[in-house]
Amino acid sequence: MKPYIHIHPFTHLLIYPFTFLLISCSQPPSLPQPPTEPEPGRRDYEWTIDTITSSESEQLIMADVWGSRPDNVYMVGHNMRNKDMVFHYDGKIWKSIPITWNEGGPIRNRISLSEIHGFAADDIWVGGDQLRELNDKWDSSFIAHYDGNTWKEYELKDGFYIVTLGGYKPDALWAGGGFGQVWFYDGVTWRLNSVPLPVPASMVDSSSNLFVVGSIAGNDPNDLYLHAYRTRGNAPSPRLLYYFYHYDNTKWNLLDSSNVGAPKWGVRLWMSPNGTLYSVGGSYIYSYTGNSWKVQLRVFNTYLERISGSNDKNIFAVGQRGGVYHFNGSDWYQFKELKNDEFMLNGIWTDGTEVFIVGNMFPNYGRTIVIHGRLKEEG
Repeated sequence: MKPYIHIHPFTHLLIYPFTFLLISCSQPPSLPQPPTEPEPGRRDYEWTIDTITSSESEQLIMADVWGSRPDNVYMVGHNMRNKDMVFHYDGKIWKSIPITWNEGGPIRNRISLSEIHGFAADDIWVGGDQLRELNDKWDSSFIAHYDGNTWKEYELKDGFYIVTLGGYKPDALWAGGGFGQVWFYDGVTWRLNSVPLPVPASMVDSSSNLFVVGSIAGNDPNDLYLHAYRTRGNAPSPRLLYYFYHYDNTKWNLLDSSNVGAPKWGVRLWMSPNGTLYSVGGSYIYSYTGNSWKVQLRVFNTYLERISGSNDKNIFAVGQRGGVYHFNGSDWYQFKELKNDEFMLNGIWTDGTEVFIVGNMFPNYGRTIVIHGRLKEEG
């Protein structure tokens, strides 16, 4: 017969805590781990370059590009024949979209487009200027909405030429341009909401004293920024001054000013979805910390024209001579394979997997180029 061993229930209370103590003491204490750096964004792009021409024009200059997805991309610009100023990419080919009367569109005046901004495939805005019969000058504003099928023009009474569009939702769109004018669209109507001029209005009403709103960026009504510039004096040596404004959901406030000879920020702004403000201009890429500008990168032999991206780990900056630079959240990198002294690049759109860069051939302004990059398929 096997011996019978009886363990009193009270003994369990002594054994289990003692066992737990041994196990606990045998484990080394956990040490705080250093924070891990986020993985940088990808930049293994495969590139193609398309050339766009207009059969009836010697001057085709595309200025900007936007898309709702990689197979629904639009670009806009100028054509001396007043046609072929809007092109659409369906994932395979670029095709001209009629907008003016002489190509089957609804717009009667001569126009030139400088900017495109969209919120969805059926909610797209274009801006620029138009030649009105009354004054025979390219100084009247032009803004139109496209729902994917039909164009609708919006008249801005006494509006001057539009240089920039910026907004964060369909009922909060801004437009800026000549003579310090800023317009706001609330989802129904456009209304004038100009920035305070740094000098009396009487001093900026001639060609020798222009004051122009050049760029607007932001993600909410309390986090909007604006760049403007002013010329003083006549050619060949006018003086150029920069102005930097912030919008506090009530009015535009001047934060800083700068001489173009020693700029503190660039001429084009872009705010990431995370709220970081960037700018480019001249040979510099800047970021804004909330109270001052910081140089992120200085480039050489390239004048930078535009900056945009999909997030803080996928940002592109482009400019003259085929300069294409990419920030992956860790460092800036130049795609040297795209360098070309004839390329003048000025428009960017990316969704994070593909990127479209629009530019023109110099000195042959009859050709537009579209640089298209696709991330390599993984696996």
